Amino acid sequence: MDHATARLTLTLALLLGLLGACAPGEAPPGNGEPPPETSFALPAGIPAPEFGIEERLEDRYTRPDPWDRETPGWYYVHRQHPDASDERSYGTPAAPRATVPDPVPAGSVVVLAGTYDFAPAGYDRIVTHGTAAAPVFLVGEPGAVVTRKWVLEASYTIVEGLEFTDRGKVVLVYPSHHVALRNNEHHHLAGKIGGRGNSDAERVHDVVIYNNKIHSQDGWD
Repeated sequence: MDHATARLTLTLALLLGLLGACAPGEAPPGNGEPPPETSFALPAGIPAPEFGIEERLEDRYTRPDPWDRETPGWYYVHRQHPDASDERSYGTPAAPRATVPDPVPAGSVVVLAGTYDFAPAGYDRIVTHGTAAAPVFLVGEPGAVVTRKWVLEASYTIVEGLEFTDRGKVVLVYPSHHVALRNNEHHHLAGKIGGRGNSDAERVHDVVIYNNKIHSQDGWD
């Protein structure tokens, strides 16, 4: 098995394992919030991914406490907050940004709260520049919901703890690589998780879809 096939098999194995437990129209327990983290066991014959399973936010970065002033590398985004403004570089829970920064630099954490519905072109194109040594985390506060399409152009990036619904599907585009969608909930979506490259040479690769709760989707059959 070559590396490209192995990566594709890994992604499909993880994704299909998640879908099998959630029939269309049947929401699993805990509807409306991402699933808890679980221990990871590799399926037989599947190689371990290079990135996306073992990396933990708390092992890499320390959340500001108290978070009462802007902290380089930590972005707080809450569009519905009455004081939300992108005139701020980073934001805080009391004075957040309105949108995800563009681009998100290596070594950054973006914390989303409330409902994120920013879609200037019918979607929000989110560009991240993570590295193996300094990955990017896009994470949700409890109750954080994404309701508009995300087009991700990402590297060494973990997206977790978010609920995606309505038009909030996720599409990965070239040159995305080493991206993990984990511990999220995806339901009642107009569209599905997807990805595309430009050619065999310009492809999306090293993507992990793990421990997501995916349910209440039409068109599976």
